[in-house]
Amino acid sequence: MKPYITCGYLLLNSVSKIWSAANLTFFNLVMMQVFELCKKVHETKHGEMTVAQYFAELNSLWQELDFYQDFQVDCLNDTTKFQKLVDK
Repeated sequence: MKPYITCGYLLLNSVSKIWSAANLTFFNLVMMQVFELCKKVHETKHGEMTVAQYFAELNSLWQELDFYQDFQVDCLNDTTKFQKLVDK
C-alpha cells in the first residue's frame, strides 16, 4: 500500500481487519464511480453537439457502466438472461 493509504489502517490489529476495511473502502469507491457515471449519463444533454457526438458520448458512458455490471452465471440458461441484459 502507498503510505498515504496505510494511515487509515495502522490501528487495526489483524490482517483480517485490514482486508475487511480495505474491501469496504474500495467497494465504496466502485459504488461512487457507478453513481458518478449514472449522474453523467443523466446530465448529458444534446446541446450544441451533433447527434453523432451526443450518441458517442452516451455510448462511452454506457460502456463504462457495463464494466461495473455484476452478472453471475449459474447455468447454461443464463446465456438467455445475459442476452436480454445486453439488449436492454
